[in-house]
Amino acid sequence: MSVGINIEHPVAHTHTQNGLAESFIKRLQLIARPLLMKTKLPTSAWGHAIMHAAALVRIRPTTYHEYSPSQLVLGKQPNISHLRIFGCAVYVPIAPTQRTKMGPQRRLGVYVGFDSPSIIKYLEPLTGDVFTARFADCHFNESVFPSLGREKSIPEERREISWKTSTMTHLDPRTNQCELEVQRIIHLQNLVNQLPDAFIDTKKVTKSHIPAANTPARIDVPVGQLTNESKIRLKRGRPVGSKDVTPRKRRTQEKLGTLEETIKMTDQFKIDKSIALEEAQIMQKAPEEVHIEQETPEDPHIEREAPEEAQVPENCEISVSYVQTGEKWDRNNIVINNIFAFQVASDIIRNDEDPEPRNVEECRHRNDWPKWKEAIQAELNSLTKREVFGPVVQTPEDVKPVGYKWVFVRKRNENNEIIRYKARLVAQGFSQRPGIDYEETYSPVMDAITFRFLISLAVSEGLDMRLMDVITAYLYGSMDNDIYMKIPEGFKLPDANNTKPRSMYSIKLQRSLYGLKQSGRMWYNRLSEYLLKEGYVNNPICPCIFIKKSETGFAIIAVYVDDLNLVGTPEELTRTTNYLKKEFEMKDLGKTKFCLGLQIEHFPMEF
Repeated sequence: MSVGINIEHPVAHTHTQNGLAESFIKRLQLIARPLLMKTKLPTSAWGHAIMHAAALVRIRPTTYHEYSPSQLVLGKQPNISHLRIFGCAVYVPIAPTQRTKMGPQRRLGVYVGFDSPSIIKYLEPLTGDVFTARFADCHFNESVFPSLGREKSIPEERREISWKTSTMTHLDPRTNQCELEVQRIIHLQNLVNQLPDAFIDTKKVTKSHIPAANTPARIDVPVGQLTNESKIRLKRGRPVGSKDVTPRKRRTQEKLGTLEETIKMTDQFKIDKSIALEEAQIMQKAPEEVHIEQETPEDPHIEREAPEEAQVPENCEISVSYVQTGEKWDRNNIVINNIFAFQVASDIIRNDEDPEPRNVEECRHRNDWPKWKEAIQAELNSLTKREVFGPVVQTPEDVKPVGYKWVFVRKRNENNEIIRYKARLVAQGFSQRPGIDYEETYSPVMDAITFRFLISLAVSEGLDMRLMDVITAYLYGSMDNDIYMKIPEGFKLPDANNTKPRSMYSIKLQRSLYGLKQSGRMWYNRLSEYLLKEGYVNNPICPCIFIKKSETGFAIIAVYVDDLNLVGTPEELTRTTNYLKKEFEMKDLGKTKFCLGLQIEHFPMEF
């Protein structure tokens, strides 16, 4: 720069702006390509060909210059007596420490260039490693071009055994058959060695096939498991469905149409309740008491006598069932099979018939608009109470304010009933810049394994389980960076600033808001600081668990975002609940009934 030299970078994919370098690269490629084509070396040896091509360019003249580059630099004509054909065979001496008196004195190599007129470079054919040797000690055969690796074809005279069927005609037929089997095995082994992926079938690896002999001949639909109680004939391997499913609207209509197409009506299998109940009885018996009769696969429509219904004993402990829609199922009267699974899937599809509104305008055109309006007002009141927004200011020049969005959702209980309408004003955190708008975002939450362990602990020790919901939990966190957000609908500009466009103003966030990258971490830091001050202890290995012991018992707090699962003795849980309510606005949901996709039922313990 000090002497007037500037660095200029060419535009991407514009070779004309870097003409000299691109021209030289093309020149090397035009020389290296025929070098490789002449030899038996693989394409991966292109580096050696390029280096040899560059050496040739240095010692040969061009149409523009009478002298070669080497002659122009050194002032003398270069020596080319050491040049040999690229890729030819070279026999180099074996080191004295590696050879014997009666063994070979030289070994084969592949010539790939030179370091100097007196030193050559060659490849070891078996390994492909590069070695150097003295030019005067080497013998070249420029008519032979070795290849890397072992030869695939073995001469007939070097084979110990020739596996030709024509030579086995005089042998005993049984011996001949054995030899043919050995030949096939060896042939398959050779294929496996050459093509290691030839026998990998991803379908067989990822899917489990059920033998047809184990398929029940008749299965009856239990009453109430399908909306259409009429008998439906199904095709083997397809889920069981109903004709009464109402077509879904919008994007879900195509999915339902595809699902209905897969439910083909055939006469191959019938649905019989007796088989499902019989399977339930078999699962309840001890292994030594189970006797399964072999069915004849010739007639899949064998009539059976319906056995007595299985009596499932009631569970006196906490019962856990996996559900997706929050709907409660009586496991004492339900048979868990593909019919039940299809019904659950149908319920999920039906839920999309009444989707959540996507913006305020859609809320206004719904029948439940008064409830959504109440939820929106409650959200604005909560933001005002938490002092989330600061005054409306003019956006600084070097700041890009984040956007906002209204999110609407209806919360349901374990019976899939709507219990609450919620509206959230969230920030569009995808526009935040790392290192400028936020630093760390990790926030520990309880996982399913930890939650199941707490359930087993509560069952074995007879502890209570309670669920607390922190209202607008993210709004309790303090911001660690200056964040500006666009002015949402409903906020009024100051009278003095009405003359300027609304887009020039923004609101500075004083507390964390839903949608920001760091909101979850800010809330966890606020909660952790408050609990540690009271004497709760947590371990870095499981930072989402806080434990406090006392003389009368103990309490465990498991954090899952804004849901706090409390496990412990009744006295300590009461103290913990009161302590949390002093600092945070919370809703006591009573005993834990639904969390992390698990439905929990509490029964009195019997000892």
